[in-house]
Amino acid sequence: MKVALIIHSNILKKVDGMTSYYKKLCQYTPGTDHQLDVFMQDPDHEKTLQHNSTRFFLVRVKTSFQALPEAYLSFNPFYYIKLAWYFHGVFKKEKYDCLQVASAHPMSLSAIAAAKRLGIPVIGSYHTLLPEYARYWSNGKFESLFGGNLIAWGLTAFVSGWTRLAYGAADTILVPTAKVKHSLKNSYRRKRIEVIGRGVEAGIFRPQRTAGPKLTALYVGRVSVEKDLEKLAFFRRHRDIQLKIVGDGKDICDIRQRLPFADFKGRLQDQDLARQYRYSDIFVFPSKTDAYANVVSEALCSGLPVVAFDAAGVEDRVKDGINGFLVEGDSEFEKAVLKLKNVHLRAKMSHLARQTALSLKWEVVFEKQLNAFAIAMVERQQKLKNFFPILRQVLYAFNFSHALLGSARMGFYVFLANASAGLAAGFGAGIRQSFISFLMVGFNTSFFEFLYFRSRKLSIILPSILTTIVGSSIHLFSGTPNIFMTAGTILGLALFNFSMLSEIHRRHETISPWELTRIFTRYLINTLRRLSRSLKKKLVVFAPQLQAFLARSSIAKPSK
Repeated sequence: MKVALIIHSNILKKVDGMTSYYKKLCQYTPGTDHQLDVFMQDPDHEKTLQHNSTRFFLVRVKTSFQALPEAYLSFNPFYYIKLAWYFHGVFKKEKYDCLQVASAHPMSLSAIAAAKRLGIPVIGSYHTLLPEYARYWSNGKFESLFGGNLIAWGLTAFVSGWTRLAYGAADTILVPTAKVKHSLKNSYRRKRIEVIGRGVEAGIFRPQRTAGPKLTALYVGRVSVEKDLEKLAFFRRHRDIQLKIVGDGKDICDIRQRLPFADFKGRLQDQDLARQYRYSDIFVFPSKTDAYANVVSEALCSGLPVVAFDAAGVEDRVKDGINGFLVEGDSEFEKAVLKLKNVHLRAKMSHLARQTALSLKWEVVFEKQLNAFAIAMVERQQKLKNFFPILRQVLYAFNFSHALLGSARMGFYVFLANASAGLAAGFGAGIRQSFISFLMVGFNTSFFEFLYFRSRKLSIILPSILTTIVGSSIHLFSGTPNIFMTAGTILGLALFNFSMLSEIHRRHETISPWELTRIFTRYLINTLRRLSRSLKKKLVVFAPQLQAFLARSSIAKPSK
């Protein structure tokens, strides 16, 4: 199965929970029957990279402004139309079986539009609580401005609507936790929502702690304002607990000033990161905008009790009072950290934290992910057996090129036919027929394309019947006599037209009007050449007889 994956950032350069997940998925996929092609935004390059059996398409996206941190967008809407055209060409050429988008970025919407037109099932993967993230970030960003609350409300409403638009177009939505699934049920009632968690590398993250002079609390993640690191300021009052912060971000200078007592380690990966977990005693996670937080799984696997807010997307792994604490307010957060000064409680929670993490296996996660691709395809085929999904797909695949050429051709014919009644009457009749033909030709051609891959006979018969019904109805209401003869003529022409399209599609796998023009021109030239060669051969065969006939004619001619 060929799958296209759309990610708004370059996973080869960026390090966070989402990119780590897709990096591991790209490593796991080559051992299966799936081919994964990853399309990533890159402002500087536009090229294709190959890594094992995974292809990475770097799509150059021009950016004009930054709506949210790391959400770079363009003011030019036509650019995204061009991007949709690009995805349409690539998807049609590669013949993907499924599309998965990792965010609600406009780049993802452009890809979804192309997939909908081609009838490719779409999976939306929900990694961040975008409306909550936008609300928190915009309130902090604009609260000091005049009318800042109104600006923050407008931005949050826009992000919320945009998110619903993107994920509402998906056939299936994948979420990391059951709580996120429950929160999305009201917004996407008719969507299939599946919970696919995350795994953890138990061999790398293990609880081999070395006791230090102080109790050590650790935070790992992006250092930015939406992570609510300011809530860790209470550590200033507890000199017997050392706070370590591992990570980097654009707000690190500001966070350093607000938490001057913390030990900032910078961005670490693999064994260096695992070492920091092993040299710590407690894991603190003050963020409320994460949908999953992979670092919590790494902390549990390292045997660290976790203190987090109940709204942090960790409730499926952190059990309050068992392997950590889930709190509601800031004061409760501080009290939970102080409870973990108890050595016996910390040891008990450490053991249970490790046991919880051992059940998080990447193999199980990726099997669910690959099954989601297959389920999306099956459900897509089942939906298309019903009338309204078929009609919706025909609308998605409306053939504009055939519609424009067909409307121009029919409008010109009707104009010539009615020109004897006057130029104004002929022009008006031509405009009306042009509009009707635009809709009929566009819908019928897309209907033909949709049916062709299921039944070649139906792709000829059903569009012909539809054309006959619509055309005959128009003639009936306009008072045309001999309506049965008219209907028969329309049916015959429609059957001929779609039979010809079917044969051309069978031979050349295309019904593009430009390709048809080229094919018919080539057929005409080849036919003329064959006639010319045939005529020459016949002339060569009959040349002696013709010469003898001319000779006899000259002998028999009487002399003057």
